[in-house]
Amino acid sequence: MGFQQHWGRYLPLISLALALAMVPSAPAWAGDGVAQVISVTGRGEVTVTPDLAEIRTGVVSQEQSAEAALAANSAAVRRVIAGLAERGIVAPDVQTQSFSVAPLYGSRQPGSVEAPPIVGFQVSNQVLVRLREASQAGSILDALVRLGANQVGSVSFRASDPAAALDEARQAAVADARRKAVLLTEAAGVTLGRVLAIQEGGGITPQPLFRAEAAFAQAVPISPGEQVLSASVSVTFGLE
Repeated sequence: MGFQQHWGRYLPLISLALALAMVPSAPAWAGDGVAQVISVTGRGEVTVTPDLAEIRTGVVSQEQSAEAALAANSAAVRRVIAGLAERGIVAPDVQTQSFSVAPLYGSRQPGSVEAPPIVGFQVSNQVLVRLREASQAGSILDALVRLGANQVGSVSFRASDPAAALDEARQAAVADARRKAVLLTEAAGVTLGRVLAIQEGGGITPQPLFRAEAAFAQAVPISPGEQVLSASVSVTFGLE
């Protein structure tokens, strides 16, 4: 058998194979090679009432000697801790955040190149107080000042168990993403397909802090307000 006859037997098979190779393999891809998808971002929010409070407070003492400042500060902090214990607030809900001893400098003499003189010492002891009942915040703030705390840095509120509320926010975020996708595809005259990918983002929206530095003459009116827990998701849908 000649070469031309041998080659002619396989020529129809080769032509069929080339034709099949040119047929698109998946309907999810457009003719120009771009995937037919739509990506949207959804957001969900849930409002909860905080049930926990954290108070950052402390005692600052100044004396002529470091020993005297330390003694005065230690005595004042012990009174604060003992007063909190009488109200049922003990470790680990009372935690030291920072402690420092620093010199206090006087004024430098005009024209002098010498360092200003040390005229005293300052001791600072900062404490974090956690309250299992947010409604106690006002009365505890008042008690802290009466017990000897002369610094109140901030009061913050949060939910003790945000997991269930966050799950609800996630569900709302996915529903919001689907709503947007349906709206857009209907406007574009195409059909929304199945979910191809989901990526989560977002988290707890911080509660604004209450700040105070002055002493309180009476029980402080503090309201925990509400805390917003938010979730966001990015969802990619296929198009049919």
